[in-house]
Amino acid sequence: TTQFVKYVTGLLQGDLGTSLRTKRPVAVEISNRYENTVQLTLLSLAWSSVAGILLGVWSGKHRSKWQDYTGMTVAVSGISMPSFWIGFMLIIIFSVNLGWFPTTGADSLASFVLPAFTLGTSVAAVVARFTRSSLIEVLKEDYIRTARAKGIKEKYVVWKHAFRNSMISVVTVIGLQFGFLLGGSVVTESVFAFPGLGSLLIESVNYRDYPAIQSLILIFSLHFILIDLLVDVLYAVLNPEIKLS
Repeated sequence: TTQFVKYVTGLLQGDLGTSLRTKRPVAVEISNRYENTVQLTLLSLAWSSVAGILLGVWSGKHRSKWQDYTGMTVAVSGISMPSFWIGFMLIIIFSVNLGWFPTTGADSLASFVLPAFTLGTSVAAVVARFTRSSLIEVLKEDYIRTARAKGIKEKYVVWKHAFRNSMISVVTVIGLQFGFLLGGSVVTESVFAFPGLGSLLIESVNYRDYPAIQSLILIFSLHFILIDLLVDVLYAVLNPEIKLS
């Protein structure tokens, strides 16, 4: 009990303990890598959200046609392929053979490209599937049929009337995926030797650095809580009928 009270008291004061591996404050170890992981996560989320939404809309508005089958095949492939395999393939093609991007580090924007693409592939696939399902449901609504009966062009029906309402559930998915990206970058950062929180967690586990492990898990958990709160706020922005109380 005394040890727990001491830990919580230090935590409230910003003291996360001392690393058993480096003998430095854990807060310093995390701060040195936190920015890299956040930048990588935001870059991954940005491209995967845009790609996933576009692919989902393309499949949803062409339901049961070749466009739909093609889009969902791409989405299922993105979910099915392991991230470490994607990372290795990207390294072989774009780093070893073509020499376009570096294989390790976080020294420049170019060093973020391959890890961001690897990390965001599965997210893009998940977003595409949810966007497709949500859009199909919205396109069945009465106000959509009314808009079409008025002679409004299909692209306006899809993007102006259906798209915004279909985004409510998609925003939830994207928000949760952001939390998973922050906490699930372990494999990707290990493949690319990326200096972020994921690689720090692996190093801490290997050296049984318990103070660092506790702190990292705590940070990942707080990310989920804050992101869920932000998603709830965004509901009211996307749909004014939803009131915050």
